[in-house]
Amino acid sequence: MIYLVGMRERERERGRRHEKRTSYLFISIACAVIGLYVFSLLWGCGMSYKQIVGADGVDGYCVPESIYSAWTWENKTKQPVRIAVSHISKGVDHAQAQGWTGSAWIYLTSLNGVVRPWKRHFDAEPYRYVELDEWIQEQKQWRR
Repeated sequence: MIYLVGMRERERERGRRHEKRTSYLFISIACAVIGLYVFSLLWGCGMSYKQIVGADGVDGYCVPESIYSAWTWENKTKQPVRIAVSHISKGVDHAQAQGWTGSAWIYLTSLNGVVRPWKRHFDAEPYRYVELDEWIQEQKQWRR
């Protein structure tokens, strides 16, 4: 009888330790998943424009982004748009949409799909301005 009581106590104690280990493991995994989720949100939302386009700005992201921003601005505001093309470095140009506000041209950008007035992405002055339709036709030459 004493033997059975001692055995039951040991089984109960073993079960409690197992429950503790299981709950610690569950909490650790949950914290890791939440931490990774928060890190991915912060990393994705905290990226600068230069991180998106690369250190030297060469990956072609500016072309579709400028078209999207100009197209969206024109459709929403019914105001004229144009593409400002700037020389960034040797062999590298950058395009950014501009929209007319009724009194001035402003730079545009899209953040998470929302087009809004913004500052110039790079410090270089534009060396040419292109109408949206002309810009699209020009970019079609580079598709292949």
